Amino acid sequence: MCIRDRVIIRKNPLADVYGQIIVDGTGVTSAIETLYVVDGSSIDIDVTTPDYFAAGESRYSFVQWSDAHPTTDRTELITTDAEFVADYILEHHIVVEKDPTANTLGSIYLDAVAHPGSSMVESWWEDGSNHDVAVSERDSSGCARYIFDQWEDASTDTARLYNVTAPATLTAYYDEQFYVVIQKNPPEPHGCIYAEGVANWGVAEYAFWVDGGTVIQFAVSPFDTTPGVDTICTFIDWVDGGTDTLHASELINHCDTFVANYSCEEAILCMLLSQHGGPTDSVYWIVEDGDSLEVGTTHDMPMADMTTIENCGNIPLQMVLWVHGTYDQATAAPVPWTAGFLQAED
Repeated sequence: MCIRDRVIIRKNPLADVYGQIIVDGTGVTSAIETLYVVDGSSIDIDVTTPDYFAAGESRYSFVQWSDAHPTTDRTELITTDAEFVADYILEHHIVVEKDPTANTLGSIYLDAVAHPGSSMVESWWEDGSNHDVAVSERDSSGCARYIFDQWEDASTDTARLYNVTAPATLTAYYDEQFYVVIQKNPPEPHGCIYAEGVANWGVAEYAFWVDGGTVIQFAVSPFDTTPGVDTICTFIDWVDGGTDTLHASELINHCDTFVANYSCEEAILCMLLSQHGGPTDSVYWIVEDGDSLEVGTTHDMPMADMTTIENCGNIPLQMVLWVHGTYDQATAAPVPWTAGFLQAED
């Protein structure tokens, strides 16, 4: 007579219905399998690990058999009814990340273990377990820096204790800033660089930090003179395009350097005055040959008295028309006057 023994193979917990129990090479997707084996025969037993579910975000991982056998596979000689229990733990996929993801500076800490140089670290943690999670507070390189703001749950401490109950992504949000440099070429420390709403005088370069995503404007002086030296540097253009000293608005999402090109040369101050058809040392117009003007009258300069001013130098000139004086004819006392077109200082 052939004696058969009952053999039960099951997973613990029985909720793990996602993997297989394998007997003599044949697998069954189940958490428990019962079979009857000829007494005195041997069978090969194995179980799968890990067993994924929830779109791959949770899993059961094999720990050991209940009799402390450490590997998933085993060969057993069956001489009596037997039960073999494979112990599993439930684990969840946990992601700890920095936002923005460009922040690969600093470190992410999981249970006091540092993970430098990455904006994301993944781990599988046992359901119900507690873990210490932390991130570096200030991450910086030569031209970019990130300052911790808060976690996705609005907590503002860089360190937190996290209890695992399901798959999760823990996000540390950072404020990003980028280093912006404005330079003059050649690097002459005269004139001005306008940035952050401030005029910065006497510098060849100005550098500052800008919040990522901010639109900035900046400018340089059009003419820079060197004290004590007859040299003037004239703005030409920006290296990245544009011939206005006010640079076009820039959206800052990375470190950048903006260079203003100048042409520096010896300054020549030259002014040529001519009147009545030829050069002269001075020009003037005596209205009506010295006669008085009646109130409300208008007098035009005749062509013969027309004054021509020529800038024969290499720098801009600003000329002023000056009324020498207005006087009361009877008393010779000065009297005020008002320009009909544009009233200047004189």
